[in-house]
Amino acid sequence: MTKKSLFLSIIMIFMFILNVFSHNPEDFRIDSFKTGSLGSGEEIWYKITTFRPGNIIIETTGSLDTFLEVYDEQMNLITRDDDSGEGLNAAVNLFTAGNTALLVKLGGYFLRGDRRGDYWIFLSQKPTPSPITLNTGSFLDGNIIQGEDYWYSVRADVSGFIVIETTGNTDTYMEAYTSAFMLITSDDDSGEDLNAKLKIPVLAGGTYLIRVKGFCASRTSGTYRIHAGRINE
Repeated sequence: MTKKSLFLSIIMIFMFILNVFSHNPEDFRIDSFKTGSLGSGEEIWYKITTFRPGNIIIETTGSLDTFLEVYDEQMNLITRDDDSGEGLNAAVNLFTAGNTALLVKLGGYFLRGDRRGDYWIFLSQKPTPSPITLNTGSFLDGNIIQGEDYWYSVRADVSGFIVIETTGNTDTYMEAYTSAFMLITSDDDSGEDLNAKLKIPVLAGGTYLIRVKGFCASRTSGTYRIHAGRINE
C-alpha cells in the first residue's frame, strides 16, 4: 500500500467515525424497545453495552423496509441484515461476550421524496446456556433449531491440538472460545461437505467452549453429530 492510499484510507475511516458520533448514538438498554420515524436517506444510531455473555437479538417491526448494521467500538463492521425479520424488517442475532460495546445503525430502503415511515426496534438478550460436556474421543448427536445455538465444553488433558468437527447433512458453523469467552477461531465449511471443523491449540488442564449453530441462523435446521479428537504436536 502506498503512502497516499494509506493516508486516504485513514481519512475515510476518520470521516466515518466522525459521521457516527455526529449522530450522537442513543443508549439502548437490554430488554427494551424504541420507536421513531425514518425519512429518505436518514439513519439512526444506537449504542449497546452488554454485561454478560449471550446472544443479542435486535429486530424491527412496522411497514418500513429496514436494514441494520452492527459495529464494534473500533467501527469494524460485525454483521448486517436486511430482511431476516418479519416481512421486510431486519433482524440480527449476534453472540457477544460480557462488557462489550456495540454501535448499531438503523436505516430504511425505498423512502422517496419527503415520505416518512414509523418503526419499532426491540433489543433483547438470551443468556448463554450451560455447555454440554464433550469428551475427547467421543461423539454426541444434536439437532439445530432455526435461530438457536448450542454450547459444548471440552477439557484438554494434555497440551497440543484438539480437532472439533461436525458430520451430517446440516450446514453448520462453529466458534471456539476460551473459558473467559475470548474468541479463538471460527469455521464454516472446512469439514466434510457443508460441515464445520476447528483445530484448536490447547494447554493441559484448560477448558474450551464450542458454539455450534446453523450457518444461516434464521433459516438452517437439522441434525448433526459433533466429535472431539486430540492431536499431539
